[in-house]
Amino acid sequence: MKKNLAESQQLKKLREISGKTFALVLGIILVIAGIFLMAQHSFTSDESITLRVKINIIAGAVFLFLGLGPFSNWFLILVGLFMLQMGFLFLLVDLHVIPFTMRQMWPVLVSAAGIALVPAGLYKLKRMKSIYLFPAILLILLGVFFSLFSFRILNGSLSLFMHQWWPILIVITGVILVVLYFIQQVRKKDFPYMDDDSLMEDE
Repeated sequence: MKKNLAESQQLKKLREISGKTFALVLGIILVIAGIFLMAQHSFTSDESITLRVKINIIAGAVFLFLGLGPFSNWFLILVGLFMLQMGFLFLLVDLHVIPFTMRQMWPVLVSAAGIALVPAGLYKLKRMKSIYLFPAILLILLGVFFSLFSFRILNGSLSLFMHQWWPILIVITGVILVVLYFIQQVRKKDFPYMDDDSLMEDE
């Protein structure tokens, strides 16, 4: 009796997963198809969606589906989200919506990695925790910082700035850690830096 009940519950769970997977596949296909159609209309008759856009968006969608569906793997979700962002970035550059080359846009990819890490970490641990949140914030801020030099918002080169002012980065890092410590003490229950937040739980 108990065996039949367990098999019945397992079968019901598999059906629920299959239904969610089907909805996920359909959703991803519709989003990708819609983006391609809108992008194709934006190009002139002599232009078309470049191969790099197609590869990144399609591969990103596949990785995202595999991570959310059959394999339930946070790293596949991370890779999928990152590749999707790269594909959309390539698309905006090809459409001349962004007046920069990919050589100038590399800091945006650093921020994109941080952005992708947030939902991937949230999917794995089922709540936001510092083991993923803080590295994600650091990557985003680094991308923004590098962009100031890459987009010529600040004069001078990044290498020269790092050579002359690198101690400031140490000071800023220390200030951020101190501020985060006090935030943790004040809002211990709400803040993601929990007492049990360790790599042991991540295994």
